Amino acid sequence: SPQQAMDSFSHEFFTDLRILIARLRVNPSLLHVDSLDFFKAYLISLGCILPSASSLDSTALLRDAFGGITKDSSSSSSASSSSSSSDANSDDSGGESSSRMEKKQSLSLSRETQKTGHKAVTLDAWGRDVNAAVVLAQEAKLPPPAMGDESIEPTKEQKEQATKLKAHAQQLLQNNDVDEAVHALTDAIVLDGTTASLYAARADALIRAGRPSAAERDANAAVALNRDYGRAYRERGRARLALTRYDEAASDLRQACALDWDEVAAEALRRAEVHARRTTHASSRRARKEAKERDKVALRQRREAEQAAALRRAEAVAVYEAKKAEEARNRNKAPAPSPAPGMLPGMGLGTRDGVDDELNAVLARRGMAARSFASDPEIVDAMADAELKAKLLSCLEDPRQLVRHQRDKKLLGLLERVLTRQQQR
Repeated sequence: SPQQAMDSFSHEFFTDLRILIARLRVNPSLLHVDSLDFFKAYLISLGCILPSASSLDSTALLRDAFGGITKDSSSSSSASSSSSSSDANSDDSGGESSSRMEKKQSLSLSRETQKTGHKAVTLDAWGRDVNAAVVLAQEAKLPPPAMGDESIEPTKEQKEQATKLKAHAQQLLQNNDVDEAVHALTDAIVLDGTTASLYAARADALIRAGRPSAAERDANAAVALNRDYGRAYRERGRARLALTRYDEAASDLRQACALDWDEVAAEALRRAEVHARRTTHASSRRARKEAKERDKVALRQRREAEQAAALRRAEAVAVYEAKKAEEARNRNKAPAPSPAPGMLPGMGLGTRDGVDDELNAVLARRGMAARSFASDPEIVDAMADAELKAKLLSCLEDPRQLVRHQRDKKLLGLLERVLTRQQQR
């Protein structure tokens, strides 16, 4: 029978198997170790979909933020022990038993680094997979734990009961029963909402439970109750580190180290500062990239505007040239002017550049006989000057205009020449 088949294995075998499964729950990347190829192949044969090794590596950062243990975990645990001791002393009801429980709890954080065939694998101290996206998405679905009323002073019996619940919670944490520990600490806080150490202890448990947002809220309450309580800043810094708010986390952890230094806070501060520098560098690099993109867009838009303006100018020039050419063609096609009064038909036609026509037309209106001016090169050249021509014609049309141009020697000379030639036979 299946039971008889299992009886052939020793108790130590099943113990080792439970340990292996627990470690795989914490760090699924262990499945990719060569020595577990047979187990991975078995899981695949059952239809299991295994995560790739590359996707699992991305959870290492958040695992550290939630309290992942490294090679230096033993030293960190001793510092956590001293911090827990000072926390117990800060509680109004004291309680040496609570201090001892917190020391045991801090010792339970120490987990040795498991060696694979290739590299050391960092394990979470509380046996939980803390993938960032999964943890935060799950926390969003959970209601926040109840808060105490700091305006109500607890009785002596309530304080004693809260102390017992806190000690029980530490025992539960030692046994990795994080959810029950959170419930016990919540009951303690409801009884006594004036003790900062209860909120700090629950913040620690919530961080272990993968609920950094709720842990930050508890740490805020602890800071509000006692602004000189180092552990409150430490837990808030750890929660903010898990929330990837590195600058805020570093600020809290510096305050924690200043008030009550321990290796846990110092190590968390080191990680926060490293990640803050990386984030700042990445932000600066992204800002430079965005600035370059904006410059490229602006340059492209400026070039497009210049090209459009050049095209509009070219079109305007083309329209102007076409209009000018059309006017020239129309002038060439215009009929010859009619003979002025007193002139015989055909007179003045065929004269050079129409000089005779224009001058004789004005002279005829003045009652003067027509003459030929085209044979005089000086008159022809002067009539080529549009401005001088306009002045001459206006003076011939209205002699009063001479008053305006009496200092124009060129005009006066031309006028004299025209009138002299007109009087010739």
